[in-house]
Amino acid sequence: MNAAGPDGAAPDDSAPISFVLENLTPAAAALLLASPRRGAERQDTAVRNYAAAMADGSWVLNGIPIIVSRRGVLLDGMQRLLACIESQVPLSTFVARDVDDDVLHTIDQHRRRSSSGSLGAPGMRKADAQMALVVRLLDYEHLTQQAIAPPALSWTMVERLMQANPGLQEAVAASLPMAGSPLPEPVRTAILYMGNQVDRTKTGRLLAAVAHPDGSAPGEPGVALRRALDRAVQAGPRGLGRNTLFALAIKALNASLRGETLSQIAWNTQPVAGEPAEPFPCLDGYAGLAMPRADSAGRKQDRGPVPNDCTARFERIDQATATRYLATNIARRGPVQTLVAAFARDIAAGRWMRNAQPICFSADGRLINGQHRLMAVIASRGTIEVPVVRCLPEAAHDTYDIHMRRAPSVDEDTEAFGDHALAAAMANLLWRQERRPKATRAKKASAAEVRQILTEFPRLLGLRGFARRMLAFGRASVMGYGAFVIERDRPDLAPGFLKAIQTGADLPEGHPILALREALQRLRRDRAPQDDQLAALLSGWERFKAHAAMRGLADPGQQAAPAAAADTRPITLRTPAPGLPQGLADLRRRMRQQALIADYGAFALRQDDALTLMQEAARAAAEGLTATFAKVLEYDGGTDKLLLRAGVGARAPSPATDHRVKRDVAVVIGAATAPFGVLEVEDTRPGAFGDADLRYLEALANTLGLALARLSSAGAHAKILAERGAMLAEVRHRFSNGLQLVHMVLTLQAKAAETVLARDLLRRSAMRVITIAAVHRQLNQGERFETVEMAGYLHGLVGTLRTSLSGPDAGRSIALEVERGAFWPPQRAQMLGLVLGELLADAMAYGKGSLCVRFVRTQSGGQLELEDQESDRTAMDEGDRGIGIRMVAAMLQEQGGALSVVRGDAGSRILVAFPQLIEPA
Repeated sequence: MNAAGPDGAAPDDSAPISFVLENLTPAAAALLLASPRRGAERQDTAVRNYAAAMADGSWVLNGIPIIVSRRGVLLDGMQRLLACIESQVPLSTFVARDVDDDVLHTIDQHRRRSSSGSLGAPGMRKADAQMALVVRLLDYEHLTQQAIAPPALSWTMVERLMQANPGLQEAVAASLPMAGSPLPEPVRTAILYMGNQVDRTKTGRLLAAVAHPDGSAPGEPGVALRRALDRAVQAGPRGLGRNTLFALAIKALNASLRGETLSQIAWNTQPVAGEPAEPFPCLDGYAGLAMPRADSAGRKQDRGPVPNDCTARFERIDQATATRYLATNIARRGPVQTLVAAFARDIAAGRWMRNAQPICFSADGRLINGQHRLMAVIASRGTIEVPVVRCLPEAAHDTYDIHMRRAPSVDEDTEAFGDHALAAAMANLLWRQERRPKATRAKKASAAEVRQILTEFPRLLGLRGFARRMLAFGRASVMGYGAFVIERDRPDLAPGFLKAIQTGADLPEGHPILALREALQRLRRDRAPQDDQLAALLSGWERFKAHAAMRGLADPGQQAAPAAAADTRPITLRTPAPGLPQGLADLRRRMRQQALIADYGAFALRQDDALTLMQEAARAAAEGLTATFAKVLEYDGGTDKLLLRAGVGARAPSPATDHRVKRDVAVVIGAATAPFGVLEVEDTRPGAFGDADLRYLEALANTLGLALARLSSAGAHAKILAERGAMLAEVRHRFSNGLQLVHMVLTLQAKAAETVLARDLLRRSAMRVITIAAVHRQLNQGERFETVEMAGYLHGLVGTLRTSLSGPDAGRSIALEVERGAFWPPQRAQMLGLVLGELLADAMAYGKGSLCVRFVRTQSGGQLELEDQESDRTAMDEGDRGIGIRMVAAMLQEQGGALSVVRGDAGSRILVAFPQLIEPA
């Protein structure tokens, strides 16, 4: 049927849309799929679920059409057409043709509904718990190999399982009130359902014993299960997994059904003492879920009227019509207000487009789809033209919004270039910062707004490459939009700034861009919010502009002559010019406050005078809030008064009368349990300070409180450091003594060993203890603990090992060649030391001549080489290596390194390659 306009007339658009109910065969579906839209991809899960519904006759005609553009391009419906082909079942569906090719970005702009949400729509209570129960029971059948694999789970499949197994809802209803039971709800509910199918009385007895073990006999299986649960709680989060708890509960229920007693319960998932691992236990007498038949009688009657009863026509929807239609809303799911607001903005701005997505009514005249668009018509006081489909089965309501929301699209030409998701994210950030209405709470622009911004500002598309290259410094959308704002602000300075922030090359020490790079990387590591990252980037841009203006530089890397010290003075940003978007004005105010907080934090770390700290805090408070007065008041517990310690523009604690204060804000300095006092700001201008101003003042007061606490506890801190140093020295001493004791015991055991093999093994073990002690001693001798200077470390280590390992071969020389300037983390240096000790001990055992140790840095990490000029390694092939070489190879393989041996007539060389996990200081 063709959709007609009001009163049977065609819509008064330049090209009418055909909206026809068709019965598509698999061959017809293949023809439509021959011209897919660019970027369309198959979604395996959706196709599988749709095909299953079509094959078993549960597919519901819901009015949502297959959409084909004027050029014959398939805009929407790929997954349904693929399912038609896969199931080989004809598909009854509406097909919309001659749709504008430009409407793609307006299709499927909704919130995805979960399977449990689809179950909850018809009024099913605790849908999430019922969905979880079905999943667990299907997993049980898979784990016990009653099913080869869990079936594809869709909302239709779950709904039919619920109908075929009424005990599922009963089990959920009985389990949820047992919230105090130590058995987790998912396991408890599954045991309830399964046990009730076998023996309700014994199942209830088991769960009662688990909940109240003191009132049950010691041999009750429920008591043994409770002990296992208590042990799992004591073991912490890694105690028992959900499947293990499920298995234990099934074993306990089996014992109850058999009348057996249990003192303890376990499920061995690993082979023990030659016994194979236990399979997942089956519950005695449980037949499993009743699976609905594919040819269930009467199902087609439940699908509602035959398709020919449906009607479709285009209608103009105004406020009155929308209100009348909403009065019939089934209202099983609350509206998403942000989506309503986005639609309303598009309608009010004239961006609404006819995309063939219909308003749908059931056979009894109730609204089953389209409430967001109708609410948007009322909110915008506008009018839209949409197809309206009537006389659909009410079951169609549960089929809407069950797939992923379509990402906002950009122009077809730019989509081919890629990264359209990033472009949309940058456009959304621009909208939020510059165009979002004040009364709008939404965090995302509508698809039409994103498209309009990208059309208006194509430079956003050109900055995607820069944004991707800057991922180490911030989110790509932040870096791309920030670069756009910077270029728009100062096109002459922006290219040099963006290049310098990207490379950091040729910048003198103290340059503001170097500080900005470090700050951005820190925020990135801390996963700071978008707004914080953007504020830091633009704050750094303001600092750079001030730096460049002061020195008259155009190139960020250019140095003025003579070079001046880095400017560390606080920056006072200009008041935004009239007409500046409110979002950017607010952002610049936050940038200004953030810069002041950063400057004050650095100042507080350098300052040791309390009065100076307080005076600077008052100045920063007044500047950050652009206020007239600010003061720091100290609380005097003896007099219960606030004493003025520092201030800007004020000389008394309460100048409101003298200066006609119109607004003020105050925050506590220091901890609330033992506050230092109050930081207060007052202003003669009318109005009120905002939440952002309060947060800024709190951050400033917290910084001041910490700085004052640092000064007051400086002596105590020094004492603590001294005590910690002494304790650390004592721990190191005891560790060394412990290693020495272990070495002595191993040496005595070697002397008493009865066989040569045992004596050699114990002696090698004693040598390894010597190596560990030497490595420990060398790592703790330096003044820096975060890095190890490798040349000094290896010289000391080789000297110690030469003395300790040589034994009767004390005359053997060990030369050392180390490339200086290498710094490694202690963990990597420790591993290198252990490897070197093992190789030297091996060389002492096999060789006779002089040894040479070399260490060099490589592009991929580092390389250690041990050359033995007179080795006697007749058994160095792969299958006959000693335990020392095998240990070294295993250690290196675990860390991503490698060991190789080169043998020759003059001796052998062992090469050890260390991976690139090495981090130079």
